[in-house]
Amino acid sequence: MEIHRTSGSIIDRHVERGREKIGFMISKFQGVILGAAVGDALSAPVQFLSRREIQDQYQEVRDMMGGGWLNLRQGEFSHDTQMMLCTLESILESGRFEVDPSIQKLLLWYKKRPKGIGKTTQESLKRISRGESWRSASQEVYRKRPHMSAGDGALIRSLPIALRYTSDLNSLVTHSTDSAMITHADPMAATGVVLLNMMISELLQSTQKDPRPVCMDRLFGAQNNLWKNIFDEIDYLDEDDLIASGYVVDTLQSALWCFLKTRSFEEALIMAVNRGNDVYALAAVTGALSGAHYGVKNIPSRWLDALEHRDALMGLSGKIYALIHQ
Repeated sequence: MEIHRTSGSIIDRHVERGREKIGFMISKFQGVILGAAVGDALSAPVQFLSRREIQDQYQEVRDMMGGGWLNLRQGEFSHDTQMMLCTLESILESGRFEVDPSIQKLLLWYKKRPKGIGKTTQESLKRISRGESWRSASQEVYRKRPHMSAGDGALIRSLPIALRYTSDLNSLVTHSTDSAMITHADPMAATGVVLLNMMISELLQSTQKDPRPVCMDRLFGAQNNLWKNIFDEIDYLDEDDLIASGYVVDTLQSALWCFLKTRSFEEALIMAVNRGNDVYALAAVTGALSGAHYGVKNIPSRWLDALEHRDALMGLSGKIYALIHQ
């Protein structure tokens, strides 16, 4: 009987560890979506304020506020997270990422005249809504404004793809590229989305904090690449070197710096939000990276409690985990 009790105890421990692992993974999945939304909502009221203006008005932003250039409510997130929800809902409805259903979600959202939508996204969706093919629309916007099409507007929207294909690298790369190019045909913008989603995938599957070496090797191998240099620079940058410009390269580099150089979700987000200028996506990307590593359980409750649609976001991100493990 003693042997049976011991065996049962071992089995119970394995079951408990399995539950803990599942709970931890769900927390990390939810951390990506909730982390991005929290970063967006926390930073939205200070969008376009300089670092000095933030210091003069608030000293340091540490809590959810309302107002800003879009006059948002406390805890209200911007168009970036709204588009992310379009992608998330589209994936859950079909079980996978497909361009056309995703576009239909975006068009329904676009027709409601969302506040603060970026120019590249707006122009591409306007063309698509008039019957132009999505590839032609985004390419034409890129042709007309080649120096303004490598923005960060597709980064947050495409995050659910990292969750759906976190263990399928080929599909992750293909669908991340397609998602970006619905509106952003610039190759730098598309590669930026691929890199972000690869890093999210790596953080979800690993306990290591720095996803750069694995992702750079998988995407570029031994080949020297501009993105490698950009990411290597992070090790030598100071806080004053960080740029929040809306350019996809600046956003990813600065967000990675905030994530890698801090020791908690809260510290990383406060660092990102108080950079100032075009800070929406910088804070949201920092939140997504931090959430993938620390999990939703380590997002400060005062931010989650104030976040609009928190429960819906929690539920949807949990469903993505369930979808790939059914």
